[in-house]
Amino acid sequence: PYPPDRLPTAVLMAPPHRLKKPPLSSSEVYVRIRPVVRDGGGHDQDGNAVAKTIEGWSEKSVTLSTAYMFSKGSSKYSFPRRVFGPECTQEDVYMGAAAGAVDRFARWEASQDVMLLAYGQTGTGKTTTMFGFERALASGDEAGWGLFPRVCAETLARMRADGCPFMLTVSALEFYMMTCTDLLGGKQPVHIDDAHRVVGHTRQRIESVDDVLPAIETVNSARTTRSTRMNRAGGEHAGSSRSHCALQLTLARVRDGRVCETTFTLVDLAGAERPSKVREGPATSAEYEIWQAELYGTPVPDSLEMQTVMINYELFLIGTEVLRATEKHRAAAPYAPPRQSTTPLIRFLGACLDGSCATAMIVTLSQAPQNGWESWFSLNYGNDLSKLACPVRTQPPRNISKELREAESHARETAVAVAAGPPPEGAPARKYW
Repeated sequence: PYPPDRLPTAVLMAPPHRLKKPPLSSSEVYVRIRPVVRDGGGHDQDGNAVAKTIEGWSEKSVTLSTAYMFSKGSSKYSFPRRVFGPECTQEDVYMGAAAGAVDRFARWEASQDVMLLAYGQTGTGKTTTMFGFERALASGDEAGWGLFPRVCAETLARMRADGCPFMLTVSALEFYMMTCTDLLGGKQPVHIDDAHRVVGHTRQRIESVDDVLPAIETVNSARTTRSTRMNRAGGEHAGSSRSHCALQLTLARVRDGRVCETTFTLVDLAGAERPSKVREGPATSAEYEIWQAELYGTPVPDSLEMQTVMINYELFLIGTEVLRATEKHRAAAPYAPPRQSTTPLIRFLGACLDGSCATAMIVTLSQAPQNGWESWFSLNYGNDLSKLACPVRTQPPRNISKELREAESHARETAVAVAAGPPPEGAPARKYW
């Protein structure tokens, strides 16, 4: 022992204690390849080949060939956790890409919020992967179910086996032309706050699998769709989804006077391709019109090409933020998703960039030779996301009594604020009215 004024020089010169860095959790990215079709549509296998085409794939990689002037060769993409070929069933995709995520979502200890996205060109099977085949949903054929009904069924089975009180609810959001609306609540506008949470939306209780299919039917009938060159409407098929759709399951379970709440969000991103692939007529000044709308706060004009440009714009913003978040997390530096001058979709997806939830993505590809450039872009997009590693936070159980007191206090404060009416013009809080 030394007196405080006579500590050894080595102790005085020692560097300060460094806090241990939180462990990083890598994003899980998978690839699903659409079966070959010959129907005269945008994914017909007899289409004219472009400079890039899918050469082949294995269980862990996809190879893309290039034949463009003096640039020839092959590129092998080895980022997928697994590649689901055309022969894979809906059950195969669920077990390979979502079963582990359900465990993180539904367990009591160290549970996590989860976000699973589907990304790819229009008509490559994103909506089928997420929801299921339309005829299977209508007939109740479980073999054709997509990820969402399977996640619901597995969660309900786990909770009943656990024996503790629980409540499972679903909400559905549409992100369309820089707006966010409630698909289960008459498409009323909702708000995404700075913590990536949804405010003012409808939540429907899921007590059995029988409650899942009506919710999907409501979402499908309310979602914005349109017939395009790549995904034409016909019969019961409504055509291409022209909006991003998020289905969010919220699970609350009670044990020993504590409550644990987690979310499992499935995001069906709108199709990514060049405007020339979807439009029927000549090009327009869509990019300029979007810039004008952002600058002056006016509504974005609604046209097929405008939808495509807006979709690509938001997908570009997501890709940019993925790269920025990856650099920050690798350097153990704080990362904050954008909150100003951005769209509701970007605010919502910020949860998968700052560690609020575990992230996974399924990239869907077309084998058609005319769609090689879209496949190349989708593979690069998936490769970028696979490099994202975040310190994902867990959702610890909370004391029920304390939660109730806080909820009652918040309700009283809200009632007082509503009764007082909107603040005067020019006040900072006026923007919330």
